[in-house]
Amino acid sequence: MKLKTIGLALVATAFMASAALAQTGTMQPIPNPPEKAKAHHAKKKHMAKKAEAAASDAKAPAAAPAKK
Repeated sequence: MKLKTIGLALVATAFMASAALAQTGTMQPIPNPPEKAKAHHAKKKHMAKKAEAAASDAKAPAAAPAKK
């Protein structure tokens, strides 16, 4: 037998086997991994601290006006 004939027979056998397995349902497609949400936690924490500081400044009594 020629090497080319053996190679072709191997390829055909592999194709037939994969087709048979796909029909029986044993070959399942590999699912894509879920997309991860982008984290923007640092910016939110920074903005929360700014808002908290502004709120505490608004609650603090105003400085006493300078006496003349």
